[in-house]
Amino acid sequence: MGYDASQLYMIFSPGTLAGFPTTYMTSFYLAEAQKNLLPPLLKKYPAVTVLEVDQILQQFRTILAQLTAAINLILYFALAAGFSVLFAAVYSTLDQRIYEGALLRTLGARRRFLRMAHLIEFGVLGLAAGLLATVAAESILYMLYTRVMQIDYQPHVYLWLALPAAGVAGVTLAGYWGVRHVVRQAPLRVLRR
Repeated sequence: MGYDASQLYMIFSPGTLAGFPTTYMTSFYLAEAQKNLLPPLLKKYPAVTVLEVDQILQQFRTILAQLTAAINLILYFALAAGFSVLFAAVYSTLDQRIYEGALLRTLGARRRFLRMAHLIEFGVLGLAAGLLATVAAESILYMLYTRVMQIDYQPHVYLWLALPAAGVAGVTLAGYWGVRHVVRQAPLRVLRR
């Protein structure tokens, strides 16, 4: 790791560097209501450099919010890809599901039982997908906050609530929509094929 020269300070005894140019540094708090005092101060002392830390922090917050939004966008694309895989998996097993549904109905299962089985199956898949997405998103955010930006990390509680709920709702609806024809097939017609 290199060092930043602006953060390297040396302290000498008074008078040691008397013949050399000198720079003084200080800091102070200025309330937002008193910011109008800065322009006259800078006109009177043009060699003074003022760094408004609140504006720097606001810019940092803006960058952090944009970074978080970009990560969330990646998460949404991953969810869309997951739905595509779900539809592909459902449609690849649709014939088998139709056959199994007809067989179960022949053995006495009602349509309601098959619907509930499908809803539970896709609900559990959605919960697992939502939890996995939450863990992935929180892990990425944790690494960015602590390793890259070296700031404190705060877990996003809304992600832990919203993503599993969205996963359950989305996957259950999408999966059930994909297999809705399974319970409508006449068992005799399916078994004769």
